[in-house]
Amino acid sequence: MSSGDDIPTEVVKGLLEELRIPYEEKLLKRKRNSLYSQQYDEWSKIYVGKKDLVAWLKKEIDKKLTNYG
Repeated sequence: MSSGDDIPTEVVKGLLEELRIPYEEKLLKRKRNSLYSQQYDEWSKIYVGKKDLVAWLKKEIDKKLTNYG
């Protein structure tokens, strides 16, 4: 777990990695007024491309069918 990630982000990244689904992560910052000397809020956006998801699904279906027979 990287130090800046929150629990929901880690859960999503962990699941995508466990299922071997390719994803991209983009870190975003937003300026804020803070009482704690923190100038920015940081958060992650996780993207899964349609083509990557379709390729992953096809591979999983092919694997299930191969193991079935």
